[in-house]
Amino acid sequence: MRTPSRTPQRVLVEPPLNVVEVAFVASFQDSDVRRVWPGQPSSRSPWSPTPDGCELVLDALPDAEAATTTAGWLRFLAREFLAPRTEASLALALRNGLTGGHRLTGRVLLDGVREITVSNNRVNERVLQHRPDADVFELDDRRRAHNTDR
Repeated sequence: MRTPSRTPQRVLVEPPLNVVEVAFVASFQDSDVRRVWPGQPSSRSPWSPTPDGCELVLDALPDAEAATTTAGWLRFLAREFLAPRTEASLALALRNGLTGGHRLTGRVLLDGVREITVSNNRVNERVLQHRPDADVFELDDRRRAHNTDR
């Protein structure tokens, strides 16, 4: 299931990832060979790097779990690999051939209801609108109706 927008959902990466970083980030998306890293949001990343390393592209979301961890994966990738925030993360990233110092920027619409914005590696998620198919119940009316049934 793809995101509703007809254009690919992308986040810019500056400076671009190098070849080693592209392969490393892509390895979290591979469903055949699962890379497991402490703190990763789920078993498979919904983000894949473009071959030139300039963007992360939101791929088809295989299930509801991936949809709910999309922003979490951006935070994880930025914090642990693309711009490590701790000395331990930086040391681990460098041991894996990653350079760090990348900035993520962009806006992604997810499932037509949620928006993920990224600015200088700060990831925010917000609800844009209520689902039109959602049932809304006025609780006070239900309470009054329940009390009169007694």
